[in-house]
Amino acid sequence: MTLFIQQVVNGLILGGSYTLIALGLTMIYGILYIANFAHGPIYMFGAFVSYFQLTRYGFGFFPSMLISMVVIAALGVLIERLAFRPLRTAPHANGFIAALGLFFILMVEEIFKTITRINQEGTTILLVEQNVRMALQVSNEGFVLETGRIVFADESQALLNNPKIKEAYLGG
Repeated sequence: MTLFIQQVVNGLILGGSYTLIALGLTMIYGILYIANFAHGPIYMFGAFVSYFQLTRYGFGFFPSMLISMVVIAALGVLIERLAFRPLRTAPHANGFIAALGLFFILMVEEIFKTITRINQEGTTILLVEQNVRMALQVSNEGFVLETGRIVFADESQALLNNPKIKEAYLGG
């Protein structure tokens, strides 16, 4: 019975998270007429801010959430001023393109910065990534899989300098 109750609570929490993201997307599109595809990475960045406030700085749960809200609100204002406000009078396609670009900038750069920081603290990370260059730059060792088999395995710097890897995965 306790497992059932825990799963119900997990479902409510996950559903609430999805609802917050959906409401945010709906409000932004309804007001600015720009689909902010960076909404998910911003939400994730807020989760990382809360996580670091809890684990590294020892804040309690509620202060961490409040700090995260302030940081994400400031980030949202910054994004609106720099990326979306100049595009208000432009065709809608420009806003979509800016939102997609912002998504990739926030998502990829922040994730790799966080992975690098966590790895430098001594935590082992299993990273499965299609961006070979960035993955090898932040890792100690690398494995290249093709059709489920390991075809290359070495230290990351050796893989970055391997001519076969360069030709096949790094664009020459």
